[in-house]
Amino acid sequence: MFTVANALKLLEGAWLPMLFGATMVIVILTWRRGTGILANKTRRTEVPIDTLFRKQDQWVKQKPLPDMLTIAKQAGFTQESFDSCLANQKLLDDIQKVRQQAIDKFKVQSTPTFFINGTMHVGALTIEQMAKVIDPYLKAG
Repeated sequence: MFTVANALKLLEGAWLPMLFGATMVIVILTWRRGTGILANKTRRTEVPIDTLFRKQDQWVKQKPLPDMLTIAKQAGFTQESFDSCLANQKLLDDIQKVRQQAIDKFKVQSTPTFFINGTMHVGALTIEQMAKVIDPYLKAG
């Protein structure tokens, strides 16, 4: 009986908050689904950088492609997509252009090189070393 009595209020304007609530539920559900899809897609196409560094001694050699393909397959590459990436001259040209810009404009000579608040830091910094450089800026900000 309560539901029937309140259903009559829909005709008097209660439909507006109901419509707003339903719209918000649809937006939230769509957002959740979209972020899940994006996260899965990103995970599939992202090269596992930590694996590249951890296995660097294996693939930095005369013929690194088989070992690099093994690592790329973990990110969802196939033999065809791997070969296509290697044959992509535009991608290579763009990478070399950015590399040359780093050398010419920023005087980068090695990797890793970090720029923190305009100051160059060369080499692999430990967490403690990185914190020593960054923490003063965090405290000042």
